Amino acid sequence: MRQMAADSGKDGLTTIQERFLVALLQHAKIKDAAASVHIAERTARSYMSLPAFKAAYDQAKQDLLSEAMERIQIETAKSVKVIADMRDDPECPHPTRLKAAHIFAARLTDVKPVQSDQPLQGDAGLIERNLLPYLTNEELTQLDQLMHMAKARKQEADAKAEATQVARQ
Repeated sequence: MRQMAADSGKDGLTTIQERFLVALLQHAKIKDAAASVHIAERTARSYMSLPAFKAAYDQAKQDLLSEAMERIQIETAKSVKVIADMRDDPECPHPTRLKAAHIFAARLTDVKPVQSDQPLQGDAGLIERNLLPYLTNEELTQLDQLMHMAKARKQEADAKAEATQVARQ
């Protein structure tokens, strides 16, 4: 025991305490973590009651959580880029582009998802969101084409309205 106390490392923990801390992060049960570093469960529990160990354990858990969140953010950013590339690629089939846009909007943004029974657009709605999975690729393509046609008509109408407003001035 004197050897361990003299062997105190960073954070005021002994080498065996540091090994137990790592094991504790890797095992679901204290008993299993203690056994993996060849100490008694009672000893492990006494380590866990020490303020220095508690602080180091809390910091280690926070570090793991931070690393996991950073990894999730990196992977999410990569996934968002792939989906956005598919959505924006004119060579990609329309149903795939529409599905990518749907995924992008529904799952990868911070926007609260729309309830499944709410319409996709407007109060009356073009189509209820919960019906989308039942459409074929051909029907999704037709919807995509109709959407592009409607956008083009809206742009024309907006341009005409703007031209009329400029002419009146």
